[in-house]
Amino acid sequence: MGKMENKRWLQEFDATKHTFKWFFIEYGFDDEWKWLEEYRAKNQIGKMKVVMNNVWFELPDDKFNVNTRPNGWENFLSLTED
Repeated sequence: MGKMENKRWLQEFDATKHTFKWFFIEYGFDDEWKWLEEYRAKNQIGKMKVVMNNVWFELPDDKFNVNTRPNGWENFLSLTED
């Protein structure tokens, strides 16, 4: 990722994080959310993506998938896949 892409990714995270924070909290990933906030403060995108990917793999498949699309899921996926 170049500097401009990093800036865009961080802007997207900041603009959409409120849409997916709920599932971090509801499914017990409070510490991971705190880490995300800490890494965001330091612009550490690589570490943010590691946390997000780890959470993605731990979320229940029957509630978080392409068919059910809970609130914030598409925003979350956009960031993890970018």
